[in-house]
Amino acid sequence: MTGGMQQVSAQHLCESYMQTVNFTSAKVGRMPRRGRVLRVLGLVMLFLSDTRAQSPTAGEYQVKAAFLFNFAKFVEWPPSSFSDASAPLRICVFGRDPFGEELRNITKEKTVNGRKLEVSEVLDLQVARTCHILFIASSETARLKQIFE
Repeated sequence: MTGGMQQVSAQHLCESYMQTVNFTSAKVGRMPRRGRVLRVLGLVMLFLSDTRAQSPTAGEYQVKAAFLFNFAKFVEWPPSSFSDASAPLRICVFGRDPFGEELRNITKEKTVNGRKLEVSEVLDLQVARTCHILFIASSETARLKQIFE
């Protein structure tokens, strides 16, 4: 089933369940404690299953952003890679940034080996040379040979 159909059927099931149970205060007060707990748990399970069915999966660029961050964590950067001891580790996106805010959100306020992470969009090849990690966007496919040289 698609997400929309799951939502409709879960919502319909929930409404049917609520009509069947008919939670009036007089009836709830007379219900055995165990029965009340089971009914509430059933209702909670319906809502949770509906929420889980609709949860978005990680998009392509969320996964790529996480990969870039993790890549930075597992590389030993020689001290000569940085201008000084407090210089940030730079992750650059060369070309049109396809990440939106994903890469910035993942790296926000995080450090790698005591260095802050800095994310920037780069359009100049000379500036790209100063990056520690360079992601080349698909917008630069035509210039790949020039970039690699």
